[in-house]
Amino acid sequence: MRASTIKPIDAHGATASVMPLPRTQRHTDRFASPEIDHFAFNFDDVRLAVITRQSTARTIHSERTNKLAYLSMIEIFQDLSQPEMEHIDKVTTMISTPKGKVFYSPHQDDSEVLFLLKKGTVDLYRINSQGKKLVTANLQAGDVFGKMPILGQRLGESYAEATSESLVCVMSRNDVENLLLKNSKVAIRLAEALGNRLSEAESRLEDMAFKSVASRLASLLLRIAEDTDWRGRRVVKGLTHQQLAEIIGTYRETVTLTLNELQTTGTIQTGRRKVTLIDEVQLAEIADR
Repeated sequence: MRASTIKPIDAHGATASVMPLPRTQRHTDRFASPEIDHFAFNFDDVRLAVITRQSTARTIHSERTNKLAYLSMIEIFQDLSQPEMEHIDKVTTMISTPKGKVFYSPHQDDSEVLFLLKKGTVDLYRINSQGKKLVTANLQAGDVFGKMPILGQRLGESYAEATSESLVCVMSRNDVENLLLKNSKVAIRLAEALGNRLSEAESRLEDMAFKSVASRLASLLLRIAEDTDWRGRRVVKGLTHQQLAEIIGTYRETVTLTLNELQTTGTIQTGRRKVTLIDEVQLAEIADR
């Protein structure tokens, strides 16, 4: 028996013609009514919402994966097992700091915090009542610093400023204590890192006490020259005379005069925020004086 076809009937009993609605109108008008004429349902909107949620989930997963990768490359966390790394991932925060951003100052709260520099460079400095700035440390990737007396870390009146785009891992005192108690390898590596910081600070203090400005400047140039020019000569880039003066503890005018003298002797060549090391042997002799 064939199923009968039901056709719509108009008000006069005649068969009404049916005009197909556009796709989106069929979706929205299906739920339309005089009482709720503001309600509309669009499958395209739902599809977009689902795609957005999926994209957000992928982004969160990617960020967490990247954080674990960054943590595993920090020297004190190397060789830890996957469960240990996942625990560290839960108790740490990774922050990105653009160049020039001061992310720690003496005016912040009194909470204890430990920073582990994963990528980039950071300067620690102090400012006296006359506004003169003294850089107390130039930190590189892998260095540890912060405000945590149990580790001998006291920033005191220091500021921490990113001198290049940086990634910093942040840990609280409780998290550090638990980590050190549970993992002796991390404790040993952390002690080594802090020991290196102390040794560098002692060397800087010795240089400022016994060496001339020329010797301190020559030593600094040799230490921080990381780039090379087309001839293979090492180059210091991105630092002004003022910044060099703040690092070695002198005045900008003194640095400018010293750089001019070194250029006159053919030891270096200066440019805009650039110092090319022409004669490193001569520069090393000046640094040792």
